[in-house]
Amino acid sequence: MRITLETKFYKGQDKKTPCKTSFLTIYYSKLMKRHVRIALILASFLPLGTVFAQDFPPTAILNAAYKGDVEMVRLILATKPDPDVRDHFGASAVHEAIFESNLEVIQLLLDSGFDVNAQVASNGYTPLHYAVWLNKPDAVKLLLSYNADKTIKDKKGFTPLEKATKEGKRDLVIALSRK
Repeated sequence: MRITLETKFYKGQDKKTPCKTSFLTIYYSKLMKRHVRIALILASFLPLGTVFAQDFPPTAILNAAYKGDVEMVRLILATKPDPDVRDHFGASAVHEAIFESNLEVIQLLLDSGFDVNAQVASNGYTPLHYAVWLNKPDAVKLLLSYNADKTIKDKKGFTPLEKATKEGKRDLVIALSRK
């Protein structure tokens, strides 16, 4: 079901010919401008259970995870995005979420089937390697609680524990030595 709304937008420079903009175009525009609350209100007018996966580019989950935007991540996860989508370096949404260290976003992604042991193509880092690299002890603990594999080596041959040891990150060494 598509709803067409008359808008105050006009075609090109012609200020006499109003154009019709679809409901979904407005909805998507609000999402991309990070007007999540407005998008959610607009979505409430849609038939129950209707979520538009095509309203999001495949990389939308990466951007929302990187920004630590919990509301947007929830909205995008409702569209069942591809958990294997990667950025240009080969990082997954879980890797991206480590940057902001938003534990709720990381947990949402992992609960939605994103791989806790996904490796970046360029360097072989898992999310656990990222958490060590960025010195995020809470993220390390959360990833370990989801059974992150501590034995996976990056392309230089280091496990997350070896990386933490080499970089002198004592708190992370302790956290990674447990279990």
